[in-house]
Amino acid sequence: MGQYGSEISGWFIGTYGLCYFIYRVLDEMDGKQARKTGNSSPLGMLFDHGCDAFSIGFVIMVTSKVLCVDDSNFNFFYITGATALFYFTTLEEYYVGGLFLKVGNGVTDGSLPVIIGLIVLGFTGTDVMQAEIVKGNVNTKAVNIAVFLCMALYILTLFQNVYNILIKQKENPDLGEPVKWKALFT
Repeated sequence: MGQYGSEISGWFIGTYGLCYFIYRVLDEMDGKQARKTGNSSPLGMLFDHGCDAFSIGFVIMVTSKVLCVDDSNFNFFYITGATALFYFTTLEEYYVGGLFLKVGNGVTDGSLPVIIGLIVLGFTGTDVMQAEIVKGNVNTKAVNIAVFLCMALYILTLFQNVYNILIKQKENPDLGEPVKWKALFT
């Protein structure tokens, strides 16, 4: 197997899930408190997003290892999708003037299945993810279904980000220059 294919101990997986849960709760409480008390600042937002960007790299690498995704296209899309999700959500916050996440978004609501999955895999072990789910003409591992569901959530959230940016600019043309989509990718 590739670099992601070796076994990880259950205590590490469960502890990481618990630590990720604590991080998410503290991060969201910190932002809510700063907005509620009027203490939010551009420097605080930059620091908070910097910490979030740093931590998402670790979360994606650890969950790739835990899921035993291996060196596959699924792993590439899993990592790229999470990074794009963070990028486009931050872009939406910049153009819309705030981070207004709806129910079912990949940022906060997407963390919950990851946290639950990590804690459950801490008890069951990673062999569960390599189990064959569909028998017959198509054989699929549980890890493929998990990564596919993550990618579907990424795509839905990305479309929602782009839609919100376009709607906000149509409603208020005085926001500044319109988004130059081609410039975002160069």
